[in-house]
Amino acid sequence: MASRSCLSAPQRKLTAVIPVYNGLDELQQLAGSLFAAHPAPHALLRFVFINDGSTDPGVARFLASSTFDRPDVVRLANERNL
Repeated sequence: MASRSCLSAPQRKLTAVIPVYNGLDELQQLAGSLFAAHPAPHALLRFVFINDGSTDPGVARFLASSTFDRPDVVRLANERNL
């Protein structure tokens, strides 16, 4: 039986879904860590940040900032917490 090399395996895209409800300080730390670890967008990695009805207006402002202006980032917002 032939073994299958990891190098020949099909590549799959990884999507990290990050729900956000308030916690601006934690969101800033998380974004800083993620983007420091992945400074350049990668074709196989995507980050989806979902503002889940945060009552802290700073969260929406931060998610709308240029920090998240990357082709590997998707920003979504719910009007209320789900």
